[in-house]
Amino acid sequence: MTAKAISYLKHWLPPLIWSAAIVLASGAEFSASATGHWLRELVQRALGHDLEPGLFSALHYWLRKAGHLTAYGILSALWFRALRSDQRTPWLLRWASGAVALAVLVAAADEWHQSFIPSRTGAIQDVFLDAGGAVLAQAILRIAQVLITLRS
Repeated sequence: MTAKAISYLKHWLPPLIWSAAIVLASGAEFSASATGHWLRELVQRALGHDLEPGLFSALHYWLRKAGHLTAYGILSALWFRALRSDQRTPWLLRWASGAVALAVLVAAADEWHQSFIPSRTGAIQDVFLDAGGAVLAQAILRIAQVLITLRS
């Protein structure tokens, strides 16, 4: 395998694998009704008691939304790394914008996919949330790079 092919795989395979993992997680196995059971059990073990149903529902909802932010933040960072490739420049707006656009494309495809699964719902609000996670990741990357440059 050539050095160019290895570099290409090194940069592009991680976001493609992460995208595939996101799409796989959008199946019925990871619907709110499916994750609620094991999360309730986890919370019971951690706290030593069950939470009041309304409190558990809120916790479950917010953990799922935090999962969206986190998953798409990671995806955005991986796309940024792929677009940057082996270039020495630490940050360009076009790489960050491209990374966000690719993450949003995956988010839209994922929500569309969920609209065909009876136990899931495809929601445009989740695409906006996912986009927020992607933008947040780019902001964190940029701030970190500026701080590193200032310390040098």
